Amino acid sequence: MAQLWGERKNNQKMTYEKLSRAMRTYYEKRILVPVPKTGLYPKKLVYKFGPSALG
Repeated sequence: MAQLWGERKNNQKMTYEKLSRAMRTYYEKRILVPVPKTGLYPKKLVYKFGPSALG
């Protein structure tokens, strides 16, 4: 996943650590928001685009 995100952001040296830091930043800015845990999405690390995400 980090490699795909690196391609998208034109960063060939993207690692999981850099991706996770970016996700924390996006979470704080409400670009990503967590999906509530339900029977359909029981996983902990499930996110969706939030109100601050641009199309």
